[in-house]
Amino acid sequence: MSQLKEVRETSFLDLEEISDHLSIPKLYLQAIEEGDFSHLPQKRQLAERYITTYADFLEVDVDPIIDSYRHFRRPEQTFTPRRRGSRSARSKEKPVWYTYRYYLLICGACLSSALVAWLFIPSEKSGSTNSMKQPLQNQTTPVSFNKERPIFTLQKASSDSSIEQTWFISQADYIHVQIQSLEDVNFRIREDNIKGKIIADKELSKSESFDLNGKKWVFIHIDDPSKVIMRVNDVVIDTVSQKTGTTYEFKIVSN
Repeated sequence: MSQLKEVRETSFLDLEEISDHLSIPKLYLQAIEEGDFSHLPQKRQLAERYITTYADFLEVDVDPIIDSYRHFRRPEQTFTPRRRGSRSARSKEKPVWYTYRYYLLICGACLSSALVAWLFIPSEKSGSTNSMKQPLQNQTTPVSFNKERPIFTLQKASSDSSIEQTWFISQADYIHVQIQSLEDVNFRIREDNIKGKIIADKELSKSESFDLNGKKWVFIHIDDPSKVIMRVNDVVIDTVSQKTGTTYEFKIVSN
């Protein structure tokens, strides 16, 4: 196997694509690789230009190939293309990845496609499921998705209250809190009243989660709510709009 063909196949390059890129017929490239110079153009200057262009593209020393071609041809006026130096010397200056640049580009494109699919495809669920997971916005009217799910009612906080959001939950026996961090974040949970017993004081790293179940009245303070996804009884609470420390109150009330 010729050096040109070996370098091309090692670099996972297609001969037809190289032909389009260099504007050299594929037949001529094959002839140069195989050393079958009888298929090259009769005009020596044009043939040597094709050989030099192809060798430069693959970063292979062109001198031995030109010598073989001139030995094959009958003595006549030769054309010596201007070259800025030996390809073997220049190739040493190139990083390893340069030879495999096309292969790396293909791998990068495949990884990007896989990442996009992983990020967006899971969100394409049925409309009924998505409607159950929509964040609760600030509101003063009860919210219920069906008769079996808890009903959330937001009580408007007074101007002097340290609690930004108070939620009354009916049609539920206990509170189930799930906090998933999008970035590093701190939070504290108290039970029964705003100054009650601390039952959780956590610092979550990115992608970590925390679950709390079995309580009937809790106060949750999050340093930066925009960095978490918070579900209460499987309902997503709107935390994205809160950029500073926020205290949430959740309380089970009679049906």
